[in-house]
Amino acid sequence: MLKRLSVAIAFLPFVLVGFEADAAAELALKRVMLSTGGVAYYEHEADVEGDAVLSLEIRLDQVDDVLKSVVVYDDIGGVGSIRLPGREPLRQVFRDLPFSESDLASPVELLGALQGVEVEVAGTRTVRGRVLSVVPETVARDREGETVTHHRVSLMTPEGVQQFILEDAGTIRFVDGKLASQIDNALTATARHRVMDRRIVEIEVKGKGRRHVRVAYVVAAPLWKTAYRLTVQEGGKTGRLQGWAILENQSGHAWNGVDLTLVSGNPVTFHQALYESYYVDRPEIPVEVLGRILPGVDTGSMALAEDRAMGAGAAMEAPMMLKESRARQFMAESAPMAAPPAPAMARAANRIDTREAATHVLFRMPNPVSVDAGHSLVVPIIDADVPASRLALYQNQIHETHPLAAVRLVNEGSSGLPPGIFTVYERSAADGTVAFVGDARMDALPKGEERFASFALDQRIRVDREQGEDRQFQRASVSQGVLRLFTLAHQVTTYRIQGPAKTALPVVIEHPRLGGWSLVEPDPNTITTTTDAYRIAVPLDDQGRGLAKVVLERVDTTRYALVDQSGDRLMALSRHGSMPDRMRAAFAEAAQYKTKVEALKRALEDLEGERTAIGEDQARIRDNLGAAPAGSDLQERYLRKLASQEDRIEVIAKRIEETRQRIAAAEQELAAYIGGLNF
Repeated sequence: MLKRLSVAIAFLPFVLVGFEADAAAELALKRVMLSTGGVAYYEHEADVEGDAVLSLEIRLDQVDDVLKSVVVYDDIGGVGSIRLPGREPLRQVFRDLPFSESDLASPVELLGALQGVEVEVAGTRTVRGRVLSVVPETVARDREGETVTHHRVSLMTPEGVQQFILEDAGTIRFVDGKLASQIDNALTATARHRVMDRRIVEIEVKGKGRRHVRVAYVVAAPLWKTAYRLTVQEGGKTGRLQGWAILENQSGHAWNGVDLTLVSGNPVTFHQALYESYYVDRPEIPVEVLGRILPGVDTGSMALAEDRAMGAGAAMEAPMMLKESRARQFMAESAPMAAPPAPAMARAANRIDTREAATHVLFRMPNPVSVDAGHSLVVPIIDADVPASRLALYQNQIHETHPLAAVRLVNEGSSGLPPGIFTVYERSAADGTVAFVGDARMDALPKGEERFASFALDQRIRVDREQGEDRQFQRASVSQGVLRLFTLAHQVTTYRIQGPAKTALPVVIEHPRLGGWSLVEPDPNTITTTTDAYRIAVPLDDQGRGLAKVVLERVDTTRYALVDQSGDRLMALSRHGSMPDRMRAAFAEAAQYKTKVEALKRALEDLEGERTAIGEDQARIRDNLGAAPAGSDLQERYLRKLASQEDRIEVIAKRIEETRQRIAAAEQELAAYIGGLNF
């Protein structure tokens, strides 16, 4: 056992440099742990003498994870630094060059981008000058009209502009040696960026004497999967369970005799691009000139020590909501594929070392494992006899009429089992033949718990489901002017089951659990529950018949502001036979107050309607008055009519004001009376 974990790991700038230490030593892969969290733990070992450099080859897509998780174990020495080649993006390579990456696609693009550069062209003749232009030309190749495109390059020379055909040139040399070197380096960087998918990580360890060093890291890896085989005995209570893990070696290295452990759990894992270059965006400010200043922006001040109490929000009670069951698909049970009598299932050759931790279960292979890179492997993780019995499981959301054929599994082992799929076989009690009866799925099965694994539709058993609901007035209360009516709601569901006579299989009904409802029948102490359903076992008689009645109840509360109810509604409440006499009498008196308010409001509406009608008639009279001859009898008549209407308007206005005051007083009396009720 290593006594000390060296954590002094320094990530130096990612450049290609050499260490002043021994030659790089290869690390050998010795241990692999595959996790259902989508990562793998790799541990390499090496024997070193004194100061040494350990060389580790990894894929380019693993560098981020290695930088995040690499750790060195050394019981004597320490870690100097870790180095690897940098991954400079191509945009940085071309950042200071007079051409771009796309310009390297062809000589035409490159010469076009390097206008003004001096070149020397050798061919039928030698020309030296600066690139002026590159122009495509289309010319006829033969008399049949076939054409070809070539490019005419113009150079500015001491003798003037000279031209040549690019496709006919033998050699084009850049006179500027620095530019030629830049092009060569850019091509080299482009090639390296595209084809170099691996990196060599060099780890410097320092110490004295010979010692054993381990290097470990965590990188992304394919999930390992679980597939189970379950053989149940017809009418029996136990079954033979074998579980196999399917895993893949996608690490890029062959596993030669590694210590392999499979981890079933749900760890938190992250990925961060630590191998990329990032730059901080900085604000741009104008260049300072004489006489100009640019003060900073004041964002306020705060005392050096300031304690601000934060008010705690009141917790709000929310009703439980019905959770939707996850949709599951099941293969319909078909005619069994019969097989000749078979012996018991072959047992796993080696016993798997299984250990359960706080958050995960480990399955350690008993012997070293070898897997070539890119290959898969299937290994056993469990082989045991387990409690397993057949049953019929009715789930209305899966099928309305027929239950599902299922197996009840109990994990009495020492550790949990990972989720996976089941291939279910059944051995005949009569002749020992084995038949395939269906596939099933199972979530993680912790030790000591049970699961129902459904594998087919049982069409021999029929379930008829009827549901109804009734409501009963329970009680009423009045407080602070609010009437609360409490109603007891019952939801009654009846399940009638019919199966073959002398059906041996137990039938289990899964009835949905509804938020806010409580179970009344059957006795809650006699059933089990899931996160979203009650599980009710229903016994069948000799004729294969069974009956189950499920009753749920809920108290509904309806609130009414009494001051907003009409007089008729209050009077109707006073005749409610289920309420106490004192409450009914109070509603009757409240109805009188409300009726008085309503009568006054109707009177107010009548007065306001009359005033509106007079105003409309006055408008008509004024229009006619303008057309009547001055001093005529008609004019006098209109004037008398207007005077009479004005007198009536004054009376109406006074009565409206009085009525409004009476309404306000009556509403205050109503509110005071209702506010004083408390039952």
